[in-house]
Amino acid sequence: MLKIFSGIKLAFLILITVVATVSVSVVYLLYIAFRGDPRLFNAIGRKWSGFLLKLCSINCKITGLEKLDPDKTYVYVCNHSSLFDIPVVLASLKDDVRIMYKKELEKIPIFGYGLRKSNFIAVTRSNPRNAMASIEEAVKTVRENASVLVFPEGTRSVDGKLGSFKRGAFVLASRSDKEIVPVAIQGTSAILPSKSFKLQGGDVLVNIGRPMSFAHSDDRAAENRFMSEVRDEISKMLDS
Repeated sequence: MLKIFSGIKLAFLILITVVATVSVSVVYLLYIAFRGDPRLFNAIGRKWSGFLLKLCSINCKITGLEKLDPDKTYVYVCNHSSLFDIPVVLASLKDDVRIMYKKELEKIPIFGYGLRKSNFIAVTRSNPRNAMASIEEAVKTVRENASVLVFPEGTRSVDGKLGSFKRGAFVLASRSDKEIVPVAIQGTSAILPSKSFKLQGGDVLVNIGRPMSFAHSDDRAAENRFMSEVRDEISKMLDS
């Protein structure tokens, strides 16, 4: 009986989430059609994220915001273990944050078209040339007074453990002369694990680390050391 109730609850939450997401996408597209300004996408995304977290009984606690300079933009580097990581981060960070997303998401009806019209950044991971073009677009974005969020593991962790990092975020930080901010999310893997449809409410901790600088360098060994330092910082926050 409990399994049946849980299944009905999950189906209801999925239905409400889909309806809300489609509705938000339609409103955004209508705005774009008449006003032509994609900046509203960030405000709508933040509202949608807050609504989704409340709907699913997810309580977020944010620590470390005082480490950020409100007059600066950053490259946020975050661990990734759940589909809820994106709404959690969007609802937690107060600056203009652009997300780098998989281009395949644009195939989703209505929502995908809204993404394509947004100021978020599509990445085609299967094509190195297009992936580098996405990095260049992200460099332009952070130079235009916006921050970028990157999940350096490239995909969600299956067991909730921190995986190895890819170079993208670090190339972006180096080329744009921006600081990297490590972000550790704890709790989302229990709420909705990777490759699972078992959804349950709960508490989530978003820990913002200190901004870290890396001088532009073509030295791959130096870049790898910096990647390790950032990964270690996130790992420490996850273990604390």
